[in-house]
Amino acid sequence: MLIFAISWFFFWNLLSSFSISGINSPKQSTQFVYFLFYLSVLLGVYLDYTSERNNTTNKLENAGSIEVIEQKYSQLLKYFVVPVMVSFLLRTIYLLITRYSIAQMRAEVFGLNTGTSDLFYRSISVTNFYWLVMHPILWASLLIGFARFIRTGKLNIFMWAIVLFVVDSLTTIGRFGIHYAIISLVTMYGLYLLKDQIPNKRKIYVGLFSCVLILILVFLMIQIRKGKSLEYIFGYFLLGYHTNSFALFDMELHNPNSLIYDYTFGLSFFSGLFELPIFLLNSFLGFSIQSISGEIGSYLNADRLVGHNEILGDLYYNAFGSNFFVMFRDGGPFFVGVYGLLFGFLYSKFSSSLKEFNPIYSTLLIGLYYILIYGIFKPFTTGEILPGILIAFSVYKIPEIFIFRKK
Repeated sequence: MLIFAISWFFFWNLLSSFSISGINSPKQSTQFVYFLFYLSVLLGVYLDYTSERNNTTNKLENAGSIEVIEQKYSQLLKYFVVPVMVSFLLRTIYLLITRYSIAQMRAEVFGLNTGTSDLFYRSISVTNFYWLVMHPILWASLLIGFARFIRTGKLNIFMWAIVLFVVDSLTTIGRFGIHYAIISLVTMYGLYLLKDQIPNKRKIYVGLFSCVLILILVFLMIQIRKGKSLEYIFGYFLLGYHTNSFALFDMELHNPNSLIYDYTFGLSFFSGLFELPIFLLNSFLGFSIQSISGEIGSYLNADRLVGHNEILGDLYYNAFGSNFFVMFRDGGPFFVGVYGLLFGFLYSKFSSSLKEFNPIYSTLLIGLYYILIYGIFKPFTTGEILPGILIAFSVYKIPEIFIFRKK
């Protein structure tokens, strides 16, 4: 999985160097930062292999307790998360029928029209409940679904998570939910290739391939119905969305007044963990703590000219800062190297879960995988992934400490 994640990043980095879509190529000094990270990851893997390996991983004491935990979580999904997410989807459908076009609804979702969103009933609390509670739960569900599959081969929680991400994408008129679903299905296909004991592989292969194909076709049909040309879809969305963050990072790196040089020593990379606590402290205890995630998001939200295409014209993108923005902002090239070491070391350490069926390590491994995969689009750790990892870890760990260990 680490090979795929690094190859994914390296592939789009390589394409960005050729400026195929017209987006500006990163300078050599910027490429140095990328290769520093790649080499640090490899060094982290090497350090894990040369250290004294602890063969007794952090397993729960029996498979029965894990099964109970996962069954309870599956019930939480079906009886709480699914109804809540469907209710928001129905709200979107109602608003599209009665008040807004698709373009207007997209702006309304993020409060770009009035500062609050009609989707969330003009309520800041409901808005934060959706983004700061429901979104991390969706990610926790996906991670737990992967952990359950790795241990048992069962796909029920995983497929619920896939459906919910598609529901979220339809609700917010967004694209990332579908992208998450496609990458997750492709990853699941790769894990199936590694698990020889799974029965009916051929049927599963056909099913997973069909799901990916359907999602891609749905996306293409939606864009074509919006009047988008194939040049726009593949040039702006496919190539542009996957390579523009390299140009944006290069632009910020060579801007001495950029926010990227306001070093935060770890607070930027881990800022996603602080969003819900900051909201609660500010709302109920009268604090006025500034959100670092919000600061980064506001800064990157301004459109930036990153290139020119003969067909599409000037290319403007925003919000695509990549993980390198927050890693560099924490402490320059030194912190980029430190994060690379941590990624490589922890990735290597947690990879044992693929053979030893440790659900806690599995959730952490898959979480690191998604951070690397989606780190090319935006500063991914400023959002819901870190709270999602924390929830998934707690789902397995807290019952072990307070319930099963006492028994």
